[in-house]
Amino acid sequence: MNQPDLFINEPDRRRKRLTRGRQYRDHGIEKVAGNNEEFLAKCRNWAIRECLENGMVTIEQVRKFAEYIDITPSHPNAWGAVFKFKGFKPGGFVQNHIESAHARMVRVWVYEPPQ
Repeated sequence: MNQPDLFINEPDRRRKRLTRGRQYRDHGIEKVAGNNEEFLAKCRNWAIRECLENGMVTIEQVRKFAEYIDITPSHPNAWGAVFKFKGFKPGGFVQNHIESAHARMVRVWVYEPPQ
């Protein structure tokens, strides 16, 4: 621990690490989004249609769609970019059913067309 750290309280330190972590995540997502435009366009268009028809969508459903039409991103971070698009809003959480996901919770997304 260096000297300045002695005067920063722990909640401030955690907040700064969390902010830095989000910045790193967002930078990684932006970086791969440019290299996966076709992949993202197909997945987003399908996700929008799914939301308009059924009210919501999850990344699990998008992954199944991508598998069905046999497309994959060039990097796993591209999955995180699918819902980084105007109109997608978080709508809660559901349990993932993909076995390799170990029953983790995944976000539910709704689509509200931008005005």
